[in-house]
Amino acid sequence: MSNLPIIDFTTNDAGKTIGTAVAPSGVSLQNGDQLSINGSTDLSQIIVGNSSALVNAVSFTGQGNGFFGHNLEIQGQGPAGAGSGSLVVTVIDGAGGSHFLKLNSSTNKTHDLGFNSQDGAINTISWAPGEI
Repeated sequence: MSNLPIIDFTTNDAGKTIGTAVAPSGVSLQNGDQLSINGSTDLSQIIVGNSSALVNAVSFTGQGNGFFGHNLEIQGQGPAGAGSGSLVVTVIDGAGGSHFLKLNSSTNKTHDLGFNSQDGAINTISWAPGEI
């Protein structure tokens, strides 16, 4: 993910279990971009959840797998421990559509968030604890 163009969002919620980061006006995360928040591409101290849940990195990898028109790669992990729920990551695209991914497993790995939209450019990302 490190060789992609970086698009910087901002948040006042870094390190909080519920938060939102937004792109500056006229800027969005698009195909081939990597997300930065408050100047950092290492999101592990910014997008966090309960019981060690976190997101390390987000990149827009472009076209989906044939079923979805767009795809985000989200590297991270859900909360540790039985019954600890999930970390829900939600993005809002340029058409106003909302798309989410639940991180349930406490194994840190790359997850795909495929979605369809008339305008797949991402302008908002939020996170919060969720149920499994």
